[in-house]
Amino acid sequence: MSILKLYAVVVFVFLLTACGDGSQDVAESSQVGPQAGVLNTAYRVKNDDYTGGLKRTVEVELPERVSAEQLQALAEKIKAAQTHKTDRTFISYTLEGHPSMSWATTHYNPDLEVSVLGLSNEDYQQLLSKSLHTEYPQLVGAWIGERVFNALYIVYVNDGVVHQDLLFPNGEKLSYPMKVVKEAGGMFRLEEIDGDEPEFLRLAPSGMLQFWNENRNFTTLVPRDPAEINLALLN
Repeated sequence: MSILKLYAVVVFVFLLTACGDGSQDVAESSQVGPQAGVLNTAYRVKNDDYTGGLKRTVEVELPERVSAEQLQALAEKIKAAQTHKTDRTFISYTLEGHPSMSWATTHYNPDLEVSVLGLSNEDYQQLLSKSLHTEYPQLVGAWIGERVFNALYIVYVNDGVVHQDLLFPNGEKLSYPMKVVKEAGGMFRLEEIDGDEPEFLRLAPSGMLQFWNENRNFTTLVPRDPAEINLALLN
């Protein structure tokens, strides 16, 4: 199974399991988080649903990444604000600007379980500030990805061949040679040379990196730094 196939399958399963029964989009709340020293940021409760006395499902938007300890404090505050008793409370957190995927969860199932699904703030900052031009003198671009692979996606040219590297916060790296096809509108289609599945990447003139299967674009990454994008290397 190719790296893109694995990405698509896990994202699909995650979307099915991350949402509770009966959850619906509601107007965003103006609720503000705990006091300074516990959580120095505002948060918004976008959804708060009860399924009888069995389950409560809460969706929260955060403006920034916070620590596991801060997530626990926030979960306790949200749990304490319940309007009636439930057996279980499931709380998911998205980051502002990334509403489609949960960055973390704090589930009372029935005991509290804190899970950071995406990159921690420390790992995110490490990938954001990682210097690439010495190791990748022919850098096409870099994108920070989360979920299946919490890694820096790097597209570059080496000895006339386009490659994609996945660089992880712990320093580990995966590398894939890519075949490039120029498409209409300045788009570039990138396929794994050794891949056996109909998944591929599309690199847009804007620098957006799109993940496609045969039916749809199932996720898109914004460039880590738009100034790094050099599509001329793909011509």
